[in-house]
Amino acid sequence: MSAFAVVESESSRLKNFDTSAPRDESFYKDSRNVGLWAKKRAKQMGVDLGSSFDATVEKARSGKLLKDMT
Repeated sequence: MSAFAVVESESSRLKNFDTSAPRDESFYKDSRNVGLWAKKRAKQMGVDLGSSFDATVEKARSGKLLKDMT
């Protein structure tokens, strides 16, 4: 049996993300989920959060945002 991973694009993750579904603990441990809810809701409302928001989300996902705050 071989191990493999399915890579899902950010746009695909946003499309499939249900903002009303309950989340378990593993959801919050996955750094890829940082900002996902905000991006999905903004898209649903037709709001463009801009590139600075995307940059902030990427910093948060990588852990650099916390380093910058300390």
